[in-house]
Amino acid sequence: MKRLLIFLITVFPFAGFSQVTDNFSDGDFTNNPIWSGDAAEFIVNASQQLQVNNTVAGASYLSTPLSVSLNNLEWRMFVKQSFAGSSSNFGRVYLVSNQANLEGSLNGYFLQFGEAGSLDAIELFKQTGTLTTSIARGTDAQIANSFAVGIRVTRNASGLWSLYVDATGGTNYVLEASGTEATLTATNFFGVATTYTASNATKFFYDNFIVAPISVDTIPPSVVSASVISSTELDVLFNETVTPTSSQDSTHYNVNNGLGNPLTAIRDAANFSLVHLTFATTFTSGQLDSLIVSNISDLDTNVLVADTITFTYFAPFIASAKDVIINEIYAAPSSSSPLPNVEFVELYNRSTVPINLNQWTFNDPATVLHNIGNYILLPDSFVILCSTSSVAALSAFSNVLGISSFPSLNNPSDHLYLKSDIGTLIDSVNYLDTWYRDAIKAAGGWTLELINPITGINCSSATNWIASNNPLHGTPNKQNSVFSNIPDTTPPSISSTSTIDSTHITICFSEALSASQINMLSNYSINNSIGNPIAAAPNSSLTCVDLTLGTVLASQGVYIITLSNMSDCSGNALTPAVDTFTYFASVIANAKDIVISEIYSSPNSSSLLPNAEYVELYNRSTVPINLDKWSLDDIDNTLPINLTNYLLMPDSFVIVCSASTFSLFAGHTNVLPLSSFPSLNNTGDHIYLKSKQAKLIDDVNFSDTWYRDNVKKAGGWSLELIDPNFICTNKLNWIASKDVTHGTPGKTNSVNGIFTDAQAPSLLRAIVTSNTSIKLVFDEPVKASTLTNILNYTFDNGIVLPLGTSFGINIDSSEVNIVLPIILQTKIIYNVTVNNFFDCAGNTVGSNNTAQFGLAEEPGFNDVVINEILFDPITGGKDFVEIYNRSNKIIDLKQLLLCSKDTITNQLQDTN
Repeated sequence: MKRLLIFLITVFPFAGFSQVTDNFSDGDFTNNPIWSGDAAEFIVNASQQLQVNNTVAGASYLSTPLSVSLNNLEWRMFVKQSFAGSSSNFGRVYLVSNQANLEGSLNGYFLQFGEAGSLDAIELFKQTGTLTTSIARGTDAQIANSFAVGIRVTRNASGLWSLYVDATGGTNYVLEASGTEATLTATNFFGVATTYTASNATKFFYDNFIVAPISVDTIPPSVVSASVISSTELDVLFNETVTPTSSQDSTHYNVNNGLGNPLTAIRDAANFSLVHLTFATTFTSGQLDSLIVSNISDLDTNVLVADTITFTYFAPFIASAKDVIINEIYAAPSSSSPLPNVEFVELYNRSTVPINLNQWTFNDPATVLHNIGNYILLPDSFVILCSTSSVAALSAFSNVLGISSFPSLNNPSDHLYLKSDIGTLIDSVNYLDTWYRDAIKAAGGWTLELINPITGINCSSATNWIASNNPLHGTPNKQNSVFSNIPDTTPPSISSTSTIDSTHITICFSEALSASQINMLSNYSINNSIGNPIAAAPNSSLTCVDLTLGTVLASQGVYIITLSNMSDCSGNALTPAVDTFTYFASVIANAKDIVISEIYSSPNSSSLLPNAEYVELYNRSTVPINLDKWSLDDIDNTLPINLTNYLLMPDSFVIVCSASTFSLFAGHTNVLPLSSFPSLNNTGDHIYLKSKQAKLIDDVNFSDTWYRDNVKKAGGWSLELIDPNFICTNKLNWIASKDVTHGTPGKTNSVNGIFTDAQAPSLLRAIVTSNTSIKLVFDEPVKASTLTNILNYTFDNGIVLPLGTSFGINIDSSEVNIVLPIILQTKIIYNVTVNNFFDCAGNTVGSNNTAQFGLAEEPGFNDVVINEILFDPITGGKDFVEIYNRSNKIIDLKQLLLCSKDTITNQLQDTN
């Protein structure tokens, strides 16, 4: 039959089809059936939907032959428009057309999607020539914004049209409107026509077209669910639309246990599959009741003889804090994860009674309160909360509730609140991505799971949360993979006590402390007449507290702090409750007091080092230096990156890294994480370290040539400073690590030794930067004091002393900009000689102290010629081209290109 159909189409190209079926699963619209029209302006997209695909404003149509009587015919389809419709942006589906071209005068019927104003409705029109007449109009404003709907239209033999819509895009159609129009009795074509501005030229989508005789429904309706609304109200949901007469007859419903027939039965005004029942007798809490439903008709007069469904009413329960808890959080979905690529939160009922979540709210600080909805959460049971748009993605899991304004969960951190119907705070979680305790899992695709929802319930902090270890990356709607109900019997301890300044100290603990105890001033006491603090500010995870003292600490004073009445959230007392600390008054650091001593810019997973960039700092002074509000950045950073409070002792190291990779340095105690660590360039970068006063303390302008080893510079090895006490910047004072672990973060470098610089600096070149300025480049940094002294420069050809000099923020510099007292003239070669220039080690510039420069001119034809060519060298030789300046001009080679016959391959570099 298929072969015969193709033959008929070939021989009789205008022969029509008796029906249309196309879901575009074949990836095109050129076969079975054949669509024609503006074909270049349509595609079948990756979702196997027909999509308009234009780049400019216009109108596009496609049609396919359809030759059939309109008696007892139905049309089904999926229509999506991802914009708000208007008089210049709308779509039409022509159910009937007497011609293939849908953009001109024709006779037919069409559905329109989009109109002027804000009351856009799906509307059925008749078209005669260019005149249109409405037949049936759906719900106003139903498609006023972006939409995706399922549509069913029927026409019977008497010309009655019925418009059904599933506003969710599925096939659970609800009757929207009807009207009678019987002028046309047959059709020749079916198709789509769109009108749009440029911004909406790709935002029309169509799928699942079916045009066929009306399918006759012979199956009676059935009961899907019976939901308890209150002690006397019950909602009955059917699997299809039911008639108002049969569904609103209260005798068609009967409940056992003496409840009998309801007082009223009212079909929902919007959902014609839903009926609201109200009873005179209250339901008994906890009792299983049976509802018998009978004699209910659908729109095709099929009658439900009898159906039975059970339900249980639970009396309202006034929930207390922690009766229901937030048990799992999926804040960072990933398309590569086995979990659905949508955010969700799991709740767990840890009480002994069923709890109705109706009128409960769930939100974060950025989201207004929104009701969860009617749902009975049984004891020891779970439910997933998500956005209504995410319910379908989570359909593989039971017990999923969609919230229309579900908060957008922030990946790094967020504060979630669960409140009861009377506003009681039932649970809250202020999570951080550090709670994953795994940098890879924190990057996305894994859930955060509560460890102990039983005995550790008062510990809603980092200690009681961790990333899931389930192979599916999470455990929605079942017990967590990290579940443990073993009581915490390990006491907390003081992990560190550090001073910020003379009146502020910070104490950190091995785990979170009780929220009611950590901020009690009387729980802290310091000897030597310091006493109790005047303020205490714990961090969000309750693992550290900042204390403000009323008495100033003495520099280099040794103090004992005693903590009392302190315990963790499980009641374990702080042990030991005493710590000793020393306060060092802050010092204003000088240049090179602290130096950059190791750089790991090119991590490699095969290296034995942590797979993360870091910079190591070394305190070569004789006093402790606090790094609070110091900054570390590279040449690409527009804003300095501030370091936090850290006391770097003399002859000590600290590893500086990103906070996101901090966990990779778990074996090191001297690590300082930054919220925004600079991204170091593998081939070279310029790193700056500045004090709190913005003074440049050290800088390193490294290159991958400093490794002096091609294998090591490829990645996985650190660069180490040889002699930290040689304070001059010199590339020869750096080399690749020789340690078996490929680096020595936080300890003495493997290449540590004594470095001596006896090499004199040289002037490499002079570069003209304008007709009144030049730049000198040295092979190594020279002292800033020599660069700024204009008497150290000698010129010829009428140039006396420079007007001024400048260079970057470096302590010393290998480049200096010079402002000249004259305007440079073309065709004159100038010479500059530097005198009394020396590097940081005291080496004076020697004989290589003169450079030439001149003002370049635009080259003309034959000013520069190719003078010699070697194109066939002997073995081991190289091709070359020699060029010759035959003019009297000074020519900048940056203005020339050297190319082959048909390809420009190389741009000549400035050699000055």
